Formats: sequence, structure tokens, C-alpha cells
Amino acid sequence: YLPGNVWHFYQRIVATRDTEIAIEAATLSVILEPLLMMASALPIAMLGVEAGGRELQIFSLVVVAVGIHPRIINPVAQYLGRVKAKTFATEKNCVRCQIRHYPLRAWLGELGFVMCRGIGFLLILWALGLFDPQNILLPLGAFSLAWLFGLIVPGAPGGMGVFEATALGLLEPHFPGQTGTLLIALALYRITSILAETGGAGLAWLDEYWRA
Repeated sequence: YLPGNVWHFYQRIVATRDTEIAIEAATLSVILEPLLMMASALPIAMLGVEAGGRELQIFSLVVVAVGIHPRIINPVAQYLGRVKAKTFATEKNCVRCQIRHYPLRAWLGELGFVMCRGIGFLLILWALGLFDPQNILLPLGAFSLAWLFGLIVPGAPGGMGVFEATALGLLEPHFPGQTGTLLIALALYRITSILAETGGAGLAWLDEYWRA
């Protein structure tokens, strides 16, 4: 994620090129994933918070949902794939790769991914005594919206700082006198998230090491 919340997408394309995956296919997946993440986080956020107004949230969801339609995303991915192929000075990977159907199953998969992260945050709140099962939508919606802002704001590695500030601003009015505990919860979530990603990378490295 360093030095900003943008370059890791480029690095993913480089990594897939090294595994002989077509650059156009890699570009398509890299473009589609954050769009699906946004489309997944928005409806969850809409259930719990109304920041920015309900109309703006619905409009944003419609824009993202239309943006991942094959007729829109395929031409963009094909153009960027050709640009990347020229950048990497290769032609063998210039194959026609496109989405044939609306990526509904992939969208549902990303929805489950965001929900799992949200459940992890709820468990941290529960461990600190801040979780109320009767008011589950508020912290889950606040988490999703804060996580979404951390995803789309460039310059913040992994949304660091953006996520915490947004979540604190959304949750603090509903937990008066618990600002310190909320900060601890956000810090614990950040540490847990980093450890999980580091652990995943470590397992992948061990797999490559044992296969070598």
C-alpha cells in the first residue's frame, strides 16, 4: 500500500505479469475489484448511517452499479490493457479479455468480504464493551462508510487515518464519553487488519518457498 493508496494496484498488474497472466486480464481484475468493493460497502453503509444524505448515497450506488456493467468496464479495461502492454513492451499478452455477464456473483463475494471485515470490527467493539446487539446496524454501517472512504481517498496507505477519522466522527456522537475506548477499538482493528494481511502474505511466501 505504500507510498499511497494507488500504487498497489499497479504492483498487482506487475505481479500478475510475472505469473504469465495476460496483462489485459490483470488490468480488468484490478479495475473491477475496487468498484465491487465500493458497490458492496455502500448498501451496508446505507443501512446504518445517512451521512451525506440518502439521495447522494443512492446516486453513488447507482453510478457504481452501472459502472461495473460489461458494456462500460470492458472498453476501459481493454484500452488500459493495451497501454500497459506497451509499457511492459510485450505483445504476447495482448489478448482480448472481457466480462461477458454482469458480475453479480463477484459482487456478492465482495459483499461477503466487506461483511467479514465489519464483523471483525464488531467483535472488537464487543470485547471492549461497546457493542449492543440491538443496535448492530449503526456500527456496521459506520464501519462500512469509513472503510469506503479509506478505499477511495488517495495518498493514505490502506486508508490509514482516513478510516479512523471517519469512523470516530460517525460513532462518537452515539457513544458519549467513550472517545478513548473508540480510539482503542480503531487502533486494535488496524493492528488486526495489518496482522491478517501480513499473515496472508507470509503464507503465500511459505507456499512458494516449499514449492521451489
